[in-house]
Amino acid sequence: MQWELERYKRQLGLVHQRRLMDLNVALLGDGPVLPYVAINLALLGVGSGRGCIFLPVTAERLIAEHLEGQFFFKPEDEGLTISEAVAQRLAQWNTSVNVQLVEQVDQYGCDAILAVPGTEPLTPPSRIPVIWAGVTGYGLYVGAHKPQSNLPFSRNLLTPALASACGAIATQEMLRITRSIRVSEIEKFWLTLNYTVRPPVATEGGAGDKCKFSVGGFQAHPFKEVAEDQNPVYRVPVDLSNDYARLLFESTEIHEPTPPAYSSPVPLLYYSPFWANHLQDDTIIEQPVRLPPPAAPQRVILGGVGGIGTWFAALLAVSRYEGELVIFDGDTQIEKHNLNRQVLFEDQSIGLPKVEAAAHALRRMNAALTVMDSMEQIQVTTALAHSALMDGASLAVSTFDNFQARYILGEWAALEKVPLVNAGADGFDGDVEVVVPERNGCLFCFWEQEKGSAAAQAMKTAQDPLSCTREDANAPAVGRALVTTTAAMASLQALVSMLTLIRPEARFDHRLGYYGKDNTLEKCRLSSQNTSGRCPLHERGSCQHPQQFWRMLEEAILEDVE
Repeated sequence: MQWELERYKRQLGLVHQRRLMDLNVALLGDGPVLPYVAINLALLGVGSGRGCIFLPVTAERLIAEHLEGQFFFKPEDEGLTISEAVAQRLAQWNTSVNVQLVEQVDQYGCDAILAVPGTEPLTPPSRIPVIWAGVTGYGLYVGAHKPQSNLPFSRNLLTPALASACGAIATQEMLRITRSIRVSEIEKFWLTLNYTVRPPVATEGGAGDKCKFSVGGFQAHPFKEVAEDQNPVYRVPVDLSNDYARLLFESTEIHEPTPPAYSSPVPLLYYSPFWANHLQDDTIIEQPVRLPPPAAPQRVILGGVGGIGTWFAALLAVSRYEGELVIFDGDTQIEKHNLNRQVLFEDQSIGLPKVEAAAHALRRMNAALTVMDSMEQIQVTTALAHSALMDGASLAVSTFDNFQARYILGEWAALEKVPLVNAGADGFDGDVEVVVPERNGCLFCFWEQEKGSAAAQAMKTAQDPLSCTREDANAPAVGRALVTTTAAMASLQALVSMLTLIRPEARFDHRLGYYGKDNTLEKCRLSSQNTSGRCPLHERGSCQHPQQFWRMLEEAILEDVE
């Protein structure tokens, strides 16, 4: 069966795509996590081959409450049964996904059940692996069983980001227990066709010297060597755009044991950004926190609307943020391979500049959100060239796909005393940092502490993309971008960004790491040991790096003048 290579090419090195497409997965419940699990399943391509996504038939109707804090359902879905609405929207997010409404899910040999409890009690079949996923007022949980909570659930400002993070982590758990992730990741794949050419003797210079190759109608870029008999040898690489190469790629298995940590069900993962909240004997213990809406008007600078950036912006919009969002991104057009994780774009967006399509989608989501955009990567002089856009910012959010742009935005934020929330993802792993200049310096300080001074100096000038595949005709990469990691990191970034904007009295996380293969979240260990005081690693006060950045800015201005 043919499938869309361009849609999934960025994840082929991380997951067994054919296995994903042939999975049978059931989705139960109507909780806030439901739309986010559905989006992750659709973008991964689950059930788009011989498999299926099964939805139990329910009489419950979609009401206004279900439309809050999400971007999966649309207002016109109100009044449909929840199962009908989910099926309809899954088909919109990925037309290849097979969806079936059923009375009993245990009759269809499901590989896994994702249970997202809401208003109705759930009793999943006992003989099928079940992943419970839900949110509380101040946290989320994912695991093989459902915990109790000391507080009743009530939606608040954090619910969209918590539900989105939960949906991503729960879907990643499904990938793990169905053994759909690759233990050894494939970075590059290509075939090589080898030709020895004997040129006509009568032709001066030899016809072989002028050979041009095409494979399957596409121009090839061969390596040329000279054999012992002096005849030219051409080695022609063939990538996954060739049907035969794709067939071989799909049928290739790396025979290696799957470590238990990569496939054993997680008993129960609980996460809350607040230091005082915790899990105790399968009961979630949370302390109430006052969460006022962000003071209006506020301006957020968003660097990059790729994978993480689109998720972040969408979550900001559905969280009823009513301030200003300024977007910078230099990508001149959206491509098909962006659609496996970049949630503001659809097939009709292909070919458009990212900032233009993102701004249009965000305005439809939230009419009270003022979106301003600039189609350029942030440069050293951007703060001067676009001072009208950047002045008065309350928060800077960095999701750029290269370290140099992250460095520039980070140092500008530190120079202007603007808090920065940085997030990145690579393959199955990701991290989030909250940088408040007067408390923990700048983003470069984080790099120095974690990578060392030499590595940090190299990172600040690195322009290579962090996640997207760099095309190489002689050694094509197969991609390291997966929606579950992307959505998890963007959701956690949105969560701590909202908290940075509203500044609650309760302490919250400033450093997070996510590791998708074993599905763990790690907070700053030193801060968790000092819950009543400052973090001895990351909270060392302001630094001198912004002054170095200011000197770079002055030099750039002088170069322009000259």
